[in-house]
Amino acid sequence: MKATGLSQPGASKHLKQLREAGLVSVRAEGQKRLYRLEAGELAALNSWLEQFRQFWMDRLDALNDHLEKEQ
Repeated sequence: MKATGLSQPGASKHLKQLREAGLVSVRAEGQKRLYRLEAGELAALNSWLEQFRQFWMDRLDALNDHLEKEQ
């Protein structure tokens, strides 16, 4: 897993968490495990996260404005 910087056990732990959260599903195909993103669950997570995104974007914009005025 060099592209992500994760070891195989590390990637497996992350995939397990995503599976338990319902964000991915898995099916066995021989020795392989094939994962699929669950679009509906990801959309629900995205909607929930939007309130935090907006909160932090507003705060960071205000900080940027303040820092520009200080220069």
